[in-house]
Amino acid sequence: MTALREHVETVRLVDHHVHGCWLERPDRPRFENALNEANTEPLADFDSAFDTQLGFAVRAHCAPHIGLDRHAAADAYWAQRSSIPERELAQGFLFAAQVSDWVVDTGFAGGVADLDQLAGLGVGRVHEVVRLETVAEEAAATPGDYAAAFDAALWEHSRTAAGTKSVLAYRGGFVGDLSDPSPAEVADAAARWREAGGTRLTDRVLLRFGLHRALRLGKPLQFHVGFGDRDCDLHAANPVHLLDFLR
Repeated sequence: MTALREHVETVRLVDHHVHGCWLERPDRPRFENALNEANTEPLADFDSAFDTQLGFAVRAHCAPHIGLDRHAAADAYWAQRSSIPERELAQGFLFAAQVSDWVVDTGFAGGVADLDQLAGLGVGRVHEVVRLETVAEEAAATPGDYAAAFDAALWEHSRTAAGTKSVLAYRGGFVGDLSDPSPAEVADAAARWREAGGTRLTDRVLLRFGLHRALRLGKPLQFHVGFGDRDCDLHAANPVHLLDFLR
């Protein structure tokens, strides 16, 4: 077992889906709500994300890396964390993960390290995975033919990317038609979406269109599956429903 343990500890890991880390120190409510991401409502004043399974894990596994005992009290953990510069924290935690390659979904939210900033931490190689729904929003905001705008944006974003990713699970789920829509269907759907403001894509025709355009790149396509946020219907995010599409 000693030899096996020594071997396992030398194996470098690839984290196939992450988002950028913070580079500016958050306040405590922002930090605790980040531990509460699956809940779309902010934590109540009387509640604490430190008292959740993820909070327990943070205090168990992260506390020793900032000079505290495992399972340090929440207030002690927060005080110690707040005394360390955010960039130094990010470098320390990411280095301790022993990950050689980070595959980063850049379409999630702002206020976090971008690809260059993450690479600048010197904690492993950084690769992008392009979120299709974000590309669609960019295409919707571009005048002219939607399909052409989508293709141009996807090509530009994916040239050096490791692959693409879809949050279809959050935008209606996997149940239903996932075939490649016709050009006329795409044009009609795009016109409706643009008239409605062109934000947060939920139109299934355009979601399908994005998936099939991504496949043409010949690169991996990731799907979020299973439970994530509370706006995700678990039964509709079952990857079994993707079988026809995958075949």
